[in-house]
Amino acid sequence: MRFAIRLIAALVAFTVGSVLVWYFIWPWRPTGGLAAADPRLSYRGPFKNVHPDVAYVPEETCAECHDKEATTFRHHPMARTLIPIGDVKLPPLDEKRHNPFEALGQRFEVVLKDRSVWHMRSATDSAGKRLFEQSMPVHFAIGSGTHAHSFLSIDGGTVLQTPITWFAQKAVWDLSPGFAPNQLAGRRVGADCLFCHSNNANEDPRDETAYRQPIFPRGHGIGCQRCHGPGGEHVKSPGNTVKVKLDGRDVELDQTIVNPKHLSPHLRESICWQCHLEGDVRVLRRGRARFDFRPGMPLEDFVGVFVDAAETQFDDVVNHVEQMLQSRCYKASSEPKLGCVSCHDPHEKLTGEQAVAHYRAACLRCHGENECSLPKAERLAQHKDDDCTACHMRPFMTSNIVHVSSTDHRIPRRPAARKLDRPVGLRMGPVQELVSVFESQRGKSDPELDRDRALAGALLARRGRPLVHPLIMELEAAAQRDPGDLMVKAQLALALINQQEPAKALPLVDEVLARQADHEWALLGQAIACAQTGKIDDSLASWRRLVKQAPSQPGFRAGLIDTLMRGSQWKEAEQVARTWLAYDPGSAEAHALLRDVLLQLDRRGEAEEENRIVKELTPR
Repeated sequence: MRFAIRLIAALVAFTVGSVLVWYFIWPWRPTGGLAAADPRLSYRGPFKNVHPDVAYVPEETCAECHDKEATTFRHHPMARTLIPIGDVKLPPLDEKRHNPFEALGQRFEVVLKDRSVWHMRSATDSAGKRLFEQSMPVHFAIGSGTHAHSFLSIDGGTVLQTPITWFAQKAVWDLSPGFAPNQLAGRRVGADCLFCHSNNANEDPRDETAYRQPIFPRGHGIGCQRCHGPGGEHVKSPGNTVKVKLDGRDVELDQTIVNPKHLSPHLRESICWQCHLEGDVRVLRRGRARFDFRPGMPLEDFVGVFVDAAETQFDDVVNHVEQMLQSRCYKASSEPKLGCVSCHDPHEKLTGEQAVAHYRAACLRCHGENECSLPKAERLAQHKDDDCTACHMRPFMTSNIVHVSSTDHRIPRRPAARKLDRPVGLRMGPVQELVSVFESQRGKSDPELDRDRALAGALLARRGRPLVHPLIMELEAAAQRDPGDLMVKAQLALALINQQEPAKALPLVDEVLARQADHEWALLGQAIACAQTGKIDDSLASWRRLVKQAPSQPGFRAGLIDTLMRGSQWKEAEQVARTWLAYDPGSAEAHALLRDVLLQLDRRGEAEEENRIVKELTPR
């Protein structure tokens, strides 16, 4: 029983590895079976920089001709999504701002040492004796800082989020969102997170857990070409315009670079949605790599975005785009169609009175000056600048939760009363049905949509939100259509393991690993399925590979130790536990496992000391 619980815990620990990451999406290509055509090659629009062979240029090159836009954009939150720590103006490091602070029974502190930034973590016992101390070098701030800054530590080819975050609106240091006791040594950041928080992340295609050097090959924060497409052709002959037919209109444009103003509303929104439409789960479409998307193309050609059908009217939808899609303003608008850039200037972040005037003008482009049912004198008495958003986009709580909207983008006509200190709701629990945000564009009968929905359901289950009725048949059909669809096969194997069918899962993971030896999901499935079918040596081999591949994942270490204990391999189990503690000296779970091993080795004095430490480290 304990072994089964540990295996399940390992799976959960692996998949709940990051609130910043939320879930993992792999950059993969099918290695056999049904071909997955690259939509960039069949593009028939007017822009010539959609083709995958067009090169990106250094962002500084754009500024040589577009100095005004580049100057204002440098201060935009998008440009500040990732900042080298040496360029960050750190907030005060004093007790008034909660530095140091305590959380989960441990002490956290930001310190400056040798002109470097370090995040310190320690704990003392009830007698005041130091139990451990750990320090992490900080290399990047992630997040624009408008709401918060979290921080990244680079360990070789692994990117870790530290457990310390600066919450700007509350002006305090505190525990990073979603961190659990077993993640305090650093939480691995997947490239699905860095897709939106960096200009580009150089993933190692052989291994989800690692990045190649340089990790950020095209700068740090989001740059010009994420919205305009690669500039390789544009810098050769800028400013040459031609007349083309576009959506039935005669348009004069420069074909070497995408200007979003020429795009249809859906294609224009796709540029924003590549990062700002999260859904409950996103999956890469078959044969697509993470950075394949090109401005000027529909986002649904590259990713599937799915939401819980029961929550399409969720009162506290946490994503700006999902809120906007529910709004009457969006649904009723036609020409011009409401979208992100109807209100937001992607080149400049407006603040204060300038922002209020800008947003009010955006409202008045569709609504007349006298349409508001509240008399003007009464409006001005409440807000001297007659701010539309103050009534119709009232803020949610200033939340400490990353990716939570601070204003109500549903734009209700009569907003319900809301306390600003009430946190927004978070989605949790089983899911009855997943709905594609792009169902109308893709068509319900598309087998690829079934594939993506089934894969989304499997990934959501890894995050602790399983479908009430798992889409096993759809996963099986997708695996049969394309034997090279490794992600589908790995998730099908894990779904079968969840249904207590490890013998059916093993051939699937073996096929995946034969094609991609470091496939993490498949290795995990192999480790669990082999243990469940009595193949302990094979299970151990898989756990050892997982621990070596992803030393930051505590679930893998727990799985290895449990399997070693099951085979009475106590000496190696002790060694693994101590190696774990060298990596994370504050892990109560590692101390507990070491205690259990020491008891089996009849070293009761050491076991009692480990038990004492477990009690001291366990949050009360």
